[in-house]
Amino acid sequence: MGKNTTYQKRVIDIHSHILPGVDDGAKSIDETIEMLRIAWHEGITDMIVTPHYQSGRYFTQAEKIKEKVNYIQSLAEDNHIPVRLYPGTEVYFRSGLEERLDSGQLATMNGSGYMLMEFSPIEEFTYIRNAAEEILGLGYTPILAHIERFRCMREDINRVKDLKNMGCHIQANAGSITGD
Repeated sequence: MGKNTTYQKRVIDIHSHILPGVDDGAKSIDETIEMLRIAWHEGITDMIVTPHYQSGRYFTQAEKIKEKVNYIQSLAEDNHIPVRLYPGTEVYFRSGLEERLDSGQLATMNGSGYMLMEFSPIEEFTYIRNAAEEILGLGYTPILAHIERFRCMREDINRVKDLKNMGCHIQANAGSITGD
């Protein structure tokens, strides 16, 4: 007989705003803990914490995000919530991100070459495509956040395929899939 191995299914939420007080997500530690509890009960095993980066509006240094993630991880463990947390950022695209990326100020997805990218829902496809090319040219792989919100993508699904063929990844909000 072969060795008996158990496989634990992992469900990873790659887009969450659970850090308290850094953006439009959780407002308090209590709300963060409740959000983690809900995520665990919904089957989430791992979360990449992705506070917003939007020039002039939201910005939390990568090192600060890591510190906050470690703190929230310890609170999750203290509350017997076995969700694993990892640092990241949801980056609202604008030209000139290279300096912040090169200096390590922006947290990529758990320190990897993947970046969660956000755009205006009314942005033109050519702008999104050019931005994706810019990020790819810097050596990062864009993950396009809540793609279902982009009017230009809803108008022509082949645009999504075009971006995927370029090397981009796609993220959709769960509510869009479940009908919310």
